[in-house]
Amino acid sequence: MKISVNWIQEILGHSLSVSAEDLSKILLNLGFEVTHAQHTPKCAGVVLGQILKISSHPNADRLRIVDVTDGRSTEALVCGAPNIAIGQRCLWAKT
Repeated sequence: MKISVNWIQEILGHSLSVSAEDLSKILLNLGFEVTHAQHTPKCAGVVLGQILKISSHPNADRLRIVDVTDGRSTEALVCGAPNIAIGQRCLWAKT
């Protein structure tokens, strides 16, 4: 199972001030086996969005216009994914 340090911090309610190696040792002492730690770089401008509305694209059969919100703003985007549905959450690379 993969567990994010951000997720652990969210559950604890504060940020951790230990290194990944020390966190691995702490988890091991608590009975959780840690096989490896991996650093994943942050993606600037990528947020979690939710699909509010889907409509046909006026000039293309395989594209759709999708209204997506991140909870703060809503934008109409062009989407080519065939498996989208209202209410789905998706990664949204805002510019």
